[in-house]
Amino acid sequence: MASIELKAYPSPRAFLDAISPSVLSTPMEWRLNIPLGISQERIGNPSSLSPTDQFVSISRDGSLQLVFMRSGNGTPLGVYPAIPIAELEQLDEQLEILAEWIYQQAKDDEDLKDKYKSLTAPENLSTKLVELISQKFGWKVPEKGAEMRIWAAVVDRSTFVPHQPSSPEDVVRPITVADIDIHLESLAILTQQFERDTGISPTITPLPDLLTELKAALERGVIYWGYFASNKLVASAVLRRPTKTVFAISFVVTADDARKKGYGAAITSAVVEHALRAKDQGGLGKEKVALFYDEEKPHVKRVYQKLGFVDGDGARMLTWKFGKT
Repeated sequence: MASIELKAYPSPRAFLDAISPSVLSTPMEWRLNIPLGISQERIGNPSSLSPTDQFVSISRDGSLQLVFMRSGNGTPLGVYPAIPIAELEQLDEQLEILAEWIYQQAKDDEDLKDKYKSLTAPENLSTKLVELISQKFGWKVPEKGAEMRIWAAVVDRSTFVPHQPSSPEDVVRPITVADIDIHLESLAILTQQFERDTGISPTITPLPDLLTELKAALERGVIYWGYFASNKLVASAVLRRPTKTVFAISFVVTADDARKKGYGAAITSAVVEHALRAKDQGGLGKEKVALFYDEEKPHVKRVYQKLGFVDGDGARMLTWKFGKT
């Protein structure tokens, strides 16, 4: 009989230490970049941690299948697969175990219960999990379905089409510690804009705390890139912690007063090129680069398509809001 194990981790460090070896040694589902990247950013960064940060894994016979994550700073409850999307429909027992664990965590804590009223998960398991969680808490299953539909897209060397900076004087490169000192206010604005654009509850981090957080992230190997126009930081992107063959891009954002100038396409292109370039040529030597985009923003999809991104496997990530009709 198969053995299914749910394991909750006491800290982002414990989660990352436990999960990383298997993720980096075998071809895991690339969506794991999201919880891996967020846990990496939390390590050694107490000001970014929240009492409601949670990292959980579900394994079958010792083989990782799902990762559950909630970032207490506003990211919805998320379920991310470690196995091919097509196999997710076989996980009814695992979803029942996860839903029961979520219920036991929050049933007597109204504040925590309120934080569980959103869910992001792959389309072909999210409906089942939404029903299970709704039943346990006595919530309404959203009649209108998911609030947000996020497509997964990937690009590789065969499909990648580079996009050059808008001006030969503009520079696209990794952000350094020195850049953080100089461009801290711009980074704070970009962070707030990204949270607004993606539906995350905006947070106003005091500049001294943001300075400490960003420098600590760079020291831990988080890869930030910036687009500099006339020596001003106008766009940014982040390469998330990799699986064995894939990097994921996140935090692609352009300043409001610098949009529609090609900056977002150019910084995404530069990051992709760096990730795909062979290691002996100064790159990261990855086979693919992946990202998510909101299907309600077709202009964003067009930008990524021009760079060679294609919808990875037809599976969307859906975000649900409980109790809404």
